[in-house]
Amino acid sequence: MQLNNTCQKHKTADSQRVYCFCRDTKSTLVLDAVLQHVTKLLSSTLFLFGLRSEVLDQLISHRSSAYRVSTDGVIMNMQLENISQIPIPNRLTVTNLKQKHVETVVQEWPYSGIFSDCKEWVSDMIKQNPSVCIENEQRDPVAWILQQDYGCIGMLHVIPEYRRAKLGSAVTMLLMEKLLKEEDYLYSAVNLDNKPSLAFHERNNFEYVSDFSVGFVVYPYEDGLQK
Repeated sequence: MQLNNTCQKHKTADSQRVYCFCRDTKSTLVLDAVLQHVTKLLSSTLFLFGLRSEVLDQLISHRSSAYRVSTDGVIMNMQLENISQIPIPNRLTVTNLKQKHVETVVQEWPYSGIFSDCKEWVSDMIKQNPSVCIENEQRDPVAWILQQDYGCIGMLHVIPEYRRAKLGSAVTMLLMEKLLKEEDYLYSAVNLDNKPSLAFHERNNFEYVSDFSVGFVVYPYEDGLQK
C-alpha cells in the first residue's frame, strides 16, 4: 500500500483533497486506520482519489459514511511510440495556460461543481503543472489541457466551433511531449460513463491499464471503526 509518498493534499473549504494509491484489498483495514489518523491530524473530511475500485468497495463497507461522488474511472496510458504530431492551423498559437484562463477552464470543466475551491485549485495547477493552450488570433483560448496534481492529464476542452480541427488531439500530444521530456508518467483517468472521452483516448492510441479502475470518494471522520 502506498499513500502516494507522504499523501499529496489540497485544502478545500470543506475538506482536504488527498491522493492515495492502494491496489491490495487485503490492506483496506490498514488504509482505513491510516485515513482515520489523517482526518484527526487535519481535523477535516477527506476527498480521496487513486484507490482501486475493489478497495473502495471494501473501504465504504467499513466506513458507511464514505461515499462515491461519481462513477469510477479507468486508467489509460500512452506508449512512447504512439506520441505523434498533429498539424495546427497557422492562424492559431500554441502557448501554456495562464492565470487569465482560470475562469474559462473552471467554467468549461463539467465536474467543477463538486469542488468548492475549484477556481483556487485550477489556479494552483496552472502555476505548478505542465499545460498546453491553443489561442486564436484574438488571443482567446480555443483548446487546452493540463496535468492535474495527481499526475493524470485532464480538463481537456475544445471550444465547439474548433472541434473539427483535431485540436484536442493536438494539445494532448503536445502535453505528452512535455511530460516525456520531464520523464513523467503519461496517463489519464477517464470516467466509465464518459463515452466520448473513452472514444477520444482510444482514437489517440491510449491503452487501458488492465484490471485497474479508480474512483472519487468523500471520506468523513468517524470516531472508531465500524464493524
